[in-house]
Amino acid sequence: MSLPISSSTPTRLLAMVAHDLRNPLNTILGMTQLMRMESERLSADQQQYLKTIDEACRRANLLVDDLVESQALQEEVTPLVRMPMDLNILLAYVCQRHNTAAEERKIQLIYQPASQPLEASVHFDKFGRILDNLIGNALKFTPPGGQITLQLGTEAEQVWIAIEDTGIGIPDDMLPHLFDKFTVARRLGLHGERPTGLGLSIVQQLLMRHEGRIEVTSTPHKGTRFVIYLPMAVSGPNQSAE
Repeated sequence: MSLPISSSTPTRLLAMVAHDLRNPLNTILGMTQLMRMESERLSADQQQYLKTIDEACRRANLLVDDLVESQALQEEVTPLVRMPMDLNILLAYVCQRHNTAAEERKIQLIYQPASQPLEASVHFDKFGRILDNLIGNALKFTPPGGQITLQLGTEAEQVWIAIEDTGIGIPDDMLPHLFDKFTVARRLGLHGERPTGLGLSIVQQLLMRHEGRIEVTSTPHKGTRFVIYLPMAVSGPNQSAE
């Protein structure tokens, strides 16, 4: 007799597989880090091999994380618990997290806050993931000497967040597919970063759970602008209606 399978089974199975994958990947990462500590005893080729192994393991871990989160978001039925938060503060915090990466790539990261507190009901970690993905993408596709600007404003009972870069832009034929799961619009970053094809799909799913939306405009060789729209916060805790 077959046993009933709950709707959450795929996520549970994926989580179990992810756990079993992470263990050997993290073991390999740990060993490469130990070996790289003895870099003076390694040849240039050996150091490059270790770097390649390290990067491959980190990409694999990122793919596993994105797969699990994407599947969980697809099956999640529990309302996302959100709290009113001043986005001026949240965006300043997120920008600070990316300052080092921007400096290393010689990219200017500019934050232009609103002139007054602007609140939206968000889940701190989940909304932070949205911003991290968008800023991370901007960093991947903006060359040294470029600029990434974050702006915060409001119109018609909505709060908007714009993330605009002076990067290589997105070809017109890719724009309709940007938010597809395992999108065909994925490209290597300017520093060789390999995409999973899930990042912007996760962004869109998380925004839907925040009752928000996202728009994108881009000009090849000039830059890209993503704009997030969220309802302004009502007083007190809020939960999204699923």
